[in-house]
Order: sequence, then C-alpha cells, then structure tokens
Amino acid sequence: MVLKCFAVLDIKSELFGPPFFMSTNGEAVRAFKDLSNDKNTTVGKHPEDYRLMRLGTFDNVSGKLLEVDPGSLGFASDYVDLPSGAIPIGVKAVS
Repeated sequence: MVLKCFAVLDIKSELFGPPFFMSTNGEAVRAFKDLSNDKNTTVGKHPEDYRLMRLGTFDNVSGKLLEVDPGSLGFASDYVDLPSGAIPIGVKAVS
C-alpha cells in the first residue's frame, strides 16, 4: 500500500516535525485541524506558526520513500474554527 507522507513545519524555528503517514490528504487535514483547534497544544496556541506539508509517498511493501515537490496544505490558523468539510481559502490543492 502506498501511503502519503506529511510533516508539520514550524516557520519560526524553520524545522519540520517528525514525518507521519496517512492514506489520504483528507485524513492528514482532519488530524491537523483537530491539532490546530486544541489550545492545549503548541500548534493550537500559535496556529500562525505552523504549516501542514505533504512531503512524498511511502510504499510499505517495497520500503521505498518517494520524494515529491513539497506541497502546503495550509497554516494551522487556516483551520481554526473552520466548519466541518470546508477547505481553507488559499490552500493549494496537493494530490
């Protein structure tokens, strides 16, 4: 199965967090939205500082990690109080 690879970029420290893997962009967006709206997390406390990035794909059969041009799925601030099912304005579509 080919999974999509994501990471959260901290624009203040200019560092990526550990990569994580999901089957779809939608799963990653939902998890990031939950994180963005949780004021008990660093991302939730400073949503303007964090951006969800799609990094590539991982084939868990072959073990190959394939790089794609990193694509932004938006800042955490784009997801704060966003209605269910809505896509943030200005979020670049990443396939």
